Amino acid sequence: MLILAALWMQHQARAAEAHHDLEAIRQSVSEFLSHKLGADPAARIVVNPLDQRLRVAACPQPLKPWLPSSSKLLGPTTVGVRCLGESPWTLYVSARIERYTDIQIAARPLARGDIVGAGDLRTESRDVSGLRAGFFEEAAELIGKVVRRPISAGNPVRPTQVEDSYLIKRGQKVVILARVGGLSVRMRGKALANGAAGDHIRIENSRSDRIVEGVVNDAGIVEVSL
Repeated sequence: MLILAALWMQHQARAAEAHHDLEAIRQSVSEFLSHKLGADPAARIVVNPLDQRLRVAACPQPLKPWLPSSSKLLGPTTVGVRCLGESPWTLYVSARIERYTDIQIAARPLARGDIVGAGDLRTESRDVSGLRAGFFEEAAELIGKVVRRPISAGNPVRPTQVEDSYLIKRGQKVVILARVGGLSVRMRGKALANGAAGDHIRIENSRSDRIVEGVVNDAGIVEVSL
């Protein structure tokens, strides 16, 4: 009985030796990505565990990780691993590269039309690898902007959710600056929409009742081309 038990244990040990250690494969991927990223203190590498049912032959040579052409060094990625030994094999291991930086977070719920103030924001270190729509690092970039879309408390503030403050509001009396060749003509009108600097808005000429479109300049004047 003891002999059978010893033989079974020996068989199990040899079977284990015949397969490559999955944790060693995972570690090789982590080291490969670390080398690719260099000394980046903001980066964090997360290599997903391999399926424990996976069996590949023990590789007598150093493993050869590589980055497929479709893989990136930010966010979800895939690393290929090759063994070039007598029983060659290839694996693809999924991982995630997170990058942390200080960004602006909504300190309270912000509604459409709110003007962003210093008290509406807080700075937090967040993983920005998934923030494809962008983010703000400095509060000064946001203060004074108008909220375009509601922002929940605790969420990053994204560029698509805010816009510059309106220089002109709908219904406001405005100056229309028309340029004709080298001449400039000023007229009075009424804004038919809100507008920040650089926005195209429609205005109604107070004298002719004609509706035209112009561009809001930094001084709050609407410039039109005739």
